[in-house]
Amino acid sequence: MGLPVAPQIASHLPVTLVLTALSLVIAIVIGLPGGVIAARTRGRWPDLAIRGVALLGLSTPPFFVGVAAVLLLSIYLPSFDTLGAVDLHGDPLGGLRTLLLPAFVLSLASATTIMRYTRAAMLEVLKEPYMATARAKGAGRMRVLIRHGLRNALLPVVTAIGVSAAHLIAGAVVVEQVFGLPGIGQLMLNAIYHRDYTQVQATVLVVTTLVVLINVVVDLSYYVLDPRIQQHG
Repeated sequence: MGLPVAPQIASHLPVTLVLTALSLVIAIVIGLPGGVIAARTRGRWPDLAIRGVALLGLSTPPFFVGVAAVLLLSIYLPSFDTLGAVDLHGDPLGGLRTLLLPAFVLSLASATTIMRYTRAAMLEVLKEPYMATARAKGAGRMRVLIRHGLRNALLPVVTAIGVSAAHLIAGAVVVEQVFGLPGIGQLMLNAIYHRDYTQVQATVLVVTTLVVLINVVVDLSYYVLDPRIQQHG
């Protein structure tokens, strides 16, 4: 207490931003292919397996997964950095290595959300006549799925990604505490514990601003992904 809030936020914010960005990348890498595969194999065992894993990931609290991951890695892989300070300026690679496990734990719920939205959107797109036309013209299976299918299913998926990014910022508070990361979530909890209301208000303002910026980016991306919006606009 008694310290300027801006320098403290500036020193803690990069860890949260990198953690959130890394988590979002992992969620997209897991969610998009999983959703496409589940839609392509609807009703068969890959679809059932992916949906089961997605349900498990959505139902498991991040703090439980984080504690279990730290416990297992400390026993079976003690050389892997799971806790401690993150130096993104002096040792970027080491900092990313430390953030890798927390980012994976944080990304699980978002990955399942993106996966479910992708599957639902792809199921609708696969029914469209232009998909059958593309296959009739001799286009390869992957080209039909990616270029004609996924591209036209991206709007609801991008919405899910934007919502997931906002949730990741909020979820970082819990994950940072589990892994002892010096992010803005830890700063907020410490401010609440010490009743530093000025710090709490400033931190909430920063988090809210980040969420608003994410929503703006998502809205602007619609114009890039769907030319029809430009025409109507």
